[in-house]
Amino acid sequence: MVECTGAPLPDVPYVTGLEFDNCVKYEILPVKDKAVFSQILALTQLFDKYALSPDRIFFSHEGSITLFFGKARVLIGSMDNIDEKIMRLADISPKIEGMEGTLRLDEYTGEGEYITFEKDQSAK
Repeated sequence: MVECTGAPLPDVPYVTGLEFDNCVKYEILPVKDKAVFSQILALTQLFDKYALSPDRIFFSHEGSITLFFGKARVLIGSMDNIDEKIMRLADISPKIEGMEGTLRLDEYTGEGEYITFEKDQSAK
């Protein structure tokens, strides 16, 4: 870890949901599940590959991942089929730009499933 801040930095993914007691510069964050670091790396590499820039990456206590693009949430769920999920997200993201709601990719496997976008009640 190079910096711990509550404010987003340019070109650096803003990651939330990680729980730790302290933050020491140049040391690994003391999180419960160290696999989260490889997940963050894999996600950021896919974001670069598909030219995606989420505003925020949220990791729930259960390990579920949610991405935020403005007022749109993208439920990624687990890292299962993550390449397919992010590739599909790259195709869909221009269509949901500026929208408020939730894109459901948490059950997506890349085998022809329907993908839903649920508009927020306040946006209807």
